[in-house]
Amino acid sequence: MDPAPSLPTIQMQATLTIEEDWPLEGAAMVMSGLWWQGQLTLNGTPLPMFYGGNHTVEIPLTDLQQGKNTLSLQIQAPQDVSRRVTGGTLSSLDRKGSTAMLSAAPTIVLRPQNHISGLMLQSTDNQIQPVAWVQGDGQQVHFTVIKDGQTLADLGTCTVANGQTQCPKLDWPLERWSIGQPNLYFLQATLQSANGETLDVHSAKTGVRTVSWDQNSLRVNQAATTLMSTRMVYRHQGQSFQERIPKYTEAGVNSVETHGEWIRQDWLDFADEMGLGTVIVPRCVGRTNDRQGGSEQHLAEHMTLQDQRLMWDIKNHPTVLAFALEGDTSNHWSNRSLWTDTLVNNPQNLPVFGKDLPVRLFQVEYKPDNSYTGNCRPNGCASSWLVETVTQPKFVDWPSIATAYAEAHRTGALGGVIPSPRQSGGKNRPDNPQELSDWTNAWQQTANSIQPTPLSPTNRASSDIQVQSTPNTWIELQIPGQATQRKRTDSQGVAQFWVYHQGKATLTCPTGTQTLDIKADQWVNFTHQPQNDPIVCR
Repeated sequence: MDPAPSLPTIQMQATLTIEEDWPLEGAAMVMSGLWWQGQLTLNGTPLPMFYGGNHTVEIPLTDLQQGKNTLSLQIQAPQDVSRRVTGGTLSSLDRKGSTAMLSAAPTIVLRPQNHISGLMLQSTDNQIQPVAWVQGDGQQVHFTVIKDGQTLADLGTCTVANGQTQCPKLDWPLERWSIGQPNLYFLQATLQSANGETLDVHSAKTGVRTVSWDQNSLRVNQAATTLMSTRMVYRHQGQSFQERIPKYTEAGVNSVETHGEWIRQDWLDFADEMGLGTVIVPRCVGRTNDRQGGSEQHLAEHMTLQDQRLMWDIKNHPTVLAFALEGDTSNHWSNRSLWTDTLVNNPQNLPVFGKDLPVRLFQVEYKPDNSYTGNCRPNGCASSWLVETVTQPKFVDWPSIATAYAEAHRTGALGGVIPSPRQSGGKNRPDNPQELSDWTNAWQQTANSIQPTPLSPTNRASSDIQVQSTPNTWIELQIPGQATQRKRTDSQGVAQFWVYHQGKATLTCPTGTQTLDIKADQWVNFTHQPQNDPIVCR
């Protein structure tokens, strides 16, 4: 989604009407894919400047009011900021930091003054601990686990201290999320006053899994896994996650490596549902080993902010299994590190390839005469995460590359990234069918050799709910155990909701309310299969 053009400066305006019964004292605007510097003006008052980059930016809207509100957003391209901060600019192949961009439409979150700003389930090998972050005067939080409107587990009530719940560790009574077995639930938190009055209710889709490692294996829920990954990087006007994943999985891929230009929340949602693993490279050495712009301290502050946002964004995504540093901890790479303590000592205790376990360069050389060397370099890839690279982006012999990768696995590699086929003629054009066929056949042979942890060809998916009503009017969808969703219909009178739910729900239209019976959509061979017909407001 690209709602804004790519220009040195982008300006966007909107008018928003807040109904009288909507909570708004804790409201915020949430933006993803913001590049790079922004300022929001609310009802004529400029708010403090903020910075985007890799992950979600949340701007408090403390002066939002019931009735009509005017908003103006200005986004500017970076100045004196190194590309090191985010691993390159968004769509860095052609932008190089010269343009502004917003890659997803802003959303507004409405919350009461005393509210829950976020929640998660921290997990160890045997137990879980619910955590909620609280703004305001709430004294305690009650946690439950819900799916399809049914309460499956009561995790008890915890006190709040210094804006965070203080909960004991508990046994997890339900199925865990794993590669190929994506068990997902909603964690619901109810914020209460000292006398038990409900102040706020917040929910988040999540899964419970643990990740551990040693020098021989990477384990999910204590079970050894073999990851066969390929890159999935956001490209402006490039092919979508849903278009590429069926092609990748046909070749044996069971995980993706995403780079930190912009880690899309919808992509992580899809991977959660498919049971794919994800390894994140927050900054790519190949595109950031330069010295343009920014002081040392300036860069360090921006990178720390980015990594803190990253930890917040992934807290409810069980698909994220590890981070990779691509070897930049070596002094031979650079005199300015790309990595922060926030990432290296991440609070989720996820492994960091390059710190906890080594990274090895998996390289296939192409010489000017198009001859090649099909080896894993340096030799000895055991207990390593492999990082693919080539000296020229011209893959002419997929079987040789795949054979070298398989050989590295036979020596004990933990997993790694296989080269992905380039889109023929450029990033915004379709794949070359013959190249893709050759690529798939070669990697199928490798998958047969190394036997990556299998994926299920059919899994439950979020349901695509399309509602037809009067143009430019509010539609509200209420699902038991989930936060209420409100959408304004477009000029054609259409509003679209994505919901992970099966069963009864309530739709509020301009003419009244009606009950829906939502069916669960499916991923069938990693292609989304809808199960619900469009709905007309009556």
